[in-house]
Amino acid sequence: MIQRGSTHAEFERLVRQFLATHPQIGHEWHRVDSVLTGGRTELICAIGNLEVPVTLRDYQIVVGDTDFEDFGTGKSEAEIANDALAFLISSLQASGAPGLNTHASQRDV
Repeated sequence: MIQRGSTHAEFERLVRQFLATHPQIGHEWHRVDSVLTGGRTELICAIGNLEVPVTLRDYQIVVGDTDFEDFGTGKSEAEIANDALAFLISSLQASGAPGLNTHASQRDV
């Protein structure tokens, strides 16, 4: 599933590490193939009554309604992936669940 050299792959690596260390977060992965758009991966994270959807494409990560991509930002794939993961974690914290790391990054997950 992981595709090398993409924002998607970097985020997927980080989020899989994060989810492995936080078993209280339910999650499901779904691959959606498309001839027109090249496909995408959908991730649903849930804790308590809160669900946060994530859409992954090679060039883009969407967490909830917030878009993370390199278009014009000058950020590296790792920076974009870290920003998206931090936003996902802060979104999950809205559930009030204890024990979620607020400063996740490559070194913390």
